[in-house]
Amino acid sequence: MSASLRHECIRVPVTALAFCDKLLLVAEGNFVNILHHENSALLATQQIFDSQAIHGITVCFETASETVVIFWGGSLLLLGHLKYTSSLPLLDVENLHEPRPQFQLSQVVEAPDWILDLSFCPTVNSVLGDQTRPRTAAVITAHNALLEVHIVYHGTTSQGAFMSKSDSIELSISELTASSRCILYSGHLLWLSNGRVLVAAGTAFGEILVWSWIRGQGSSSNAKLHHIFTGHEGSVFGVRISEEVTFSDRSSPGRLLASCSDDRSIRIWDISELPAASFSKSPQEGADALHVRETGFGANTLDLEDSNTVCLAIGWGHSSRVWTVRFLGTSPPTRQDINAIQLISTGEDATSRLWNITSQNTGNRDGSGQAYSFTMRQVGTATYHSGKNVWSLAVLNSSDGAKKIVTGAADSKIITYHLSSSHSQDTVPASPAHTTSKAIDLFRSYAFIDERSFIFTTNSGTLFPADTTIVSNDTNPNIQKYERLHQTPDLKGYSISAGSALLKAAFLAGSSGTIYIDSKVAGIFLQPASQDAQKQPMTLLTTSVGSKTAQLISVDLSSSPEPCVLQKLAVPLPQLTPGFIVTSMALVRVFPVNNYLFIGSRTGCIAIYTVPKAQQATADGESLQITLSKVVGGVHGKEAVTSMIWIPSELDFGSQIGYLLSVGRDGSCAVLFLDLTHHNSELVHRTALPFGPNIEGVCINQGNLMIYGFRGTKFVLYSEATEEEVMAIECGGAHRTWDFSPGNSHPGGTFVWTQASNMHVFTFTEASHVVLRNGGHGREIKAAAVSPPIPAHGRNVQLVATGAEDTDIKIFEYTSGDSASAPNIHCLRTLRKHTTGIQHLQWSEDGEYLFSSGGCEEFYMWRIRMLPVIGVGAVCETVCAPESEIADLRIVSFAARRQEGTAVNAKPGFVISMVYSDSTVRIYTYNGGLISNKWRLLATGTYLTSCLTQCVFLDPMISYPAQTHDFLTSGTDGHIAFWSLPKQESTADPVQVHHTSRTKLHQSTVKTLTYQHISPDTALLITGGDDGAVGLTLIRKNDKATPMLSRLLIPRAHASAVTASAIISLLDPARFQMATSGNDQRVILWEITIEEDAVRVEKLGGVSTAVADVSSMVVLDGGARVLVCGVGMQVWRIS
Repeated sequence: MSASLRHECIRVPVTALAFCDKLLLVAEGNFVNILHHENSALLATQQIFDSQAIHGITVCFETASETVVIFWGGSLLLLGHLKYTSSLPLLDVENLHEPRPQFQLSQVVEAPDWILDLSFCPTVNSVLGDQTRPRTAAVITAHNALLEVHIVYHGTTSQGAFMSKSDSIELSISELTASSRCILYSGHLLWLSNGRVLVAAGTAFGEILVWSWIRGQGSSSNAKLHHIFTGHEGSVFGVRISEEVTFSDRSSPGRLLASCSDDRSIRIWDISELPAASFSKSPQEGADALHVRETGFGANTLDLEDSNTVCLAIGWGHSSRVWTVRFLGTSPPTRQDINAIQLISTGEDATSRLWNITSQNTGNRDGSGQAYSFTMRQVGTATYHSGKNVWSLAVLNSSDGAKKIVTGAADSKIITYHLSSSHSQDTVPASPAHTTSKAIDLFRSYAFIDERSFIFTTNSGTLFPADTTIVSNDTNPNIQKYERLHQTPDLKGYSISAGSALLKAAFLAGSSGTIYIDSKVAGIFLQPASQDAQKQPMTLLTTSVGSKTAQLISVDLSSSPEPCVLQKLAVPLPQLTPGFIVTSMALVRVFPVNNYLFIGSRTGCIAIYTVPKAQQATADGESLQITLSKVVGGVHGKEAVTSMIWIPSELDFGSQIGYLLSVGRDGSCAVLFLDLTHHNSELVHRTALPFGPNIEGVCINQGNLMIYGFRGTKFVLYSEATEEEVMAIECGGAHRTWDFSPGNSHPGGTFVWTQASNMHVFTFTEASHVVLRNGGHGREIKAAAVSPPIPAHGRNVQLVATGAEDTDIKIFEYTSGDSASAPNIHCLRTLRKHTTGIQHLQWSEDGEYLFSSGGCEEFYMWRIRMLPVIGVGAVCETVCAPESEIADLRIVSFAARRQEGTAVNAKPGFVISMVYSDSTVRIYTYNGGLISNKWRLLATGTYLTSCLTQCVFLDPMISYPAQTHDFLTSGTDGHIAFWSLPKQESTADPVQVHHTSRTKLHQSTVKTLTYQHISPDTALLITGGDDGAVGLTLIRKNDKATPMLSRLLIPRAHASAVTASAIISLLDPARFQMATSGNDQRVILWEITIEEDAVRVEKLGGVSTAVADVSSMVVLDGGARVLVCGVGMQVWRIS
């Protein structure tokens, strides 16, 4: 049977980016994706090299109908021709159902060394009017050699076109300067004219060489060394030469050089003057100076200018290595920086940082006392990627001077943002302004009454209205109607407020009891606004200091001439719950009889009340009684519940069955499933958020769940649906007076806060950045598992769980795409609980549970559900407590199996075998239906001195005599071992188990193990080892304690360690397909035929994968696709 693997989707580190008008070229591994950077549509995907990753993309030229680009990676070069058909106009973003842009590729040309940078010569031949005239590019290599690339077009087809692998284009390489002994980690080329190239080269030993090559008459040329800069204390990973810039203290323009290094610093150098080395008495000697450079810090120091006299500034900000620097031109003038030169940098800390470089009259001194004539100030930080390493950066300059930044990182995410965002900020000082803080009339509270308007109170008891509007130039907001509205002694010294932007109302209370007389009001909590809130009375809950009851008040805002109190009910606070202090509330109106009240407390619990409606009052005038139905404890640990939202089941707002979503100051989002009729509750979702722990509010904006709170000194608005930060505002932290109003028609909002006795207002109408393409883990994936089909809102979904060195578990859904959409692997949920890298993952047979293990003996069991609004709901149902006094072992692998006949209270039981990094084995049973002692240790055992790597349960039918929990393990000694666990009474103590037999399969470590039951008495074991071999072992039942084995080893199946394997499909009981992969980055497809006394293997084919350090492989869509995981992910379709 013929079969092949075809690429379908990829998520690996983004190594290069380039703009082509409305298009963005994205390099991932050896593939390039073409995105429309305004609407994120994927237009085309093209493989460039067979296996070499792409390291750079340079646009040769572009017209309205075509673009020619050059790709390089390692020492390989290739030219690509992107042609736009008439049925797909370049700017037509709506017409995405038409044919996509098509790529045509030239032959691959190999340079003599690793390519660091490529730059096209500025020539009049930018348009292919004359198809026989060459176009020239310069290339700098890793040993400081300068090469020249000639591109010759031949008009065999239409003007300027060339076909794939045809003779219509010709690439040739010639050497301009010879290689030297210095090793470069970075380089940048700038053509000063058609015959002169300026080169900046960063070495592995901290030096920066600045030299130039000049074309002479005929074939002659010469090279001149101008500067050797020292100062970095590590390898120089990035250098960049600026265009000519104007200095405020100089009459003539100059040129700067930026460098970044292993030492986390960014340095700015002055290269306005390009003197030749003092020893250079001839052009040949100038060229020879490039070849006598030795490696090593400070070797062969030449008689050039002192580096300190040309180092203008030094910048510190990145927390780890800096990879890239790029000049952006002159920044708009600000109060602090006038005529500043902007620079952007990216680094290993997964951030991009914006810098302003300005000259100054007095020298700026660093910690060592060194004076610098320029100041380098960090003015912005973009933290939109996860994990490590922002590898690629592209900048698009628009006609109006705005700059669009695109970054790609190791998490394979592609994000874009503008340096001038759609936001505005204003500051209002405390009034009146006095010299002493005691006399300042401080801001006390804020409350929004619509999206842009709010009221605020001051320490003197004065009430002010404020209306924020953005002025026409979009630079600052105006605060209008800023005049005193009212002053009352009730609000003097102490005041609180709460407002509803939807209902355009606010409530206030003071120390003398503005709302309730004779008591100090401690809090006012409004009913969260819903879609039908404008049709209902406003409901608020007030509490008083020291009181055991709260007051529930219903107010008719539509009554005339002033609001009318419809109902006031006492709410008894739970007395059996110590320290119950109200921190949030939500009211649910259920037709036709009762309403329900939820009250969140400072101790993390939620109280549920039944609230009778007004028509239930008795005839004799007896007042209505609110009754406490239930208190659900520990929803947010022991931290405050700050906000709640009711989500009815199936969106029926009159239903008594639904979900209560809450956030709290434990930094988590939680969902309770509630049956209000029977007072039943179950925690169905609780995950940690990537910011916090001060999470303060939650709302639903345009169908998306939005959460806001504080991370350090910033206020953060976060989208739970996309798991993306919408905006982060520097405000000083959570301990201050503030309020926030989400936007109704946009994802932003208005944030007002007090800082340094001043009122600040920040309005944003757009997110701080746009995700052009979602990503995955920021570190290498170590484990992957695929679920069986799970019902979800009328369809079945197959979830893929991955665990990585970043300690996160991500749950993805893969969609294969159609004529209107591209294939996509999309993250639905991130589980953050592990503190070490993930070692192994496994789903239960029904897909309801996910098991995970890591270092420090971490073993978690997650309950997975599909929920409305939330999507994938996950809650850590249980944790297996470590047995060791010092939990420093890794649970390298485990096997979990449902234990039949042990379900209690509808909770299933499992038997779980775990293998540890110290060669020990432990077998547990877990029964979630028990009140206590849910975990029970059945047995322990110890293997030999080698480490165990894999574990799997055998099918009961294969064991003899039939045992329920027989299993096998593999280890670093290349053996598999069989273990037998005898049946025990439920009260028996743990027993010691020993392996009954062991069989050698590989020369060294067994890296991967796949088990498949193929007949009632036969199973197949697929193994891959460090020796590059693939093993096939048939396990058959016999009349002895150890099963009978038949082995077949495929030597040299891969060029290096085999680390992943999977059974693709069972063609029939005796024939199936399998796939293997390893560190050689090859995916190989095999067909296996099992005969009576033999196994026949046929290699169907193989492909190179862009995923490095392959760790795992899973099968999707019943064998139609295979997902390869490691440093990224790649989906291959089997055809």
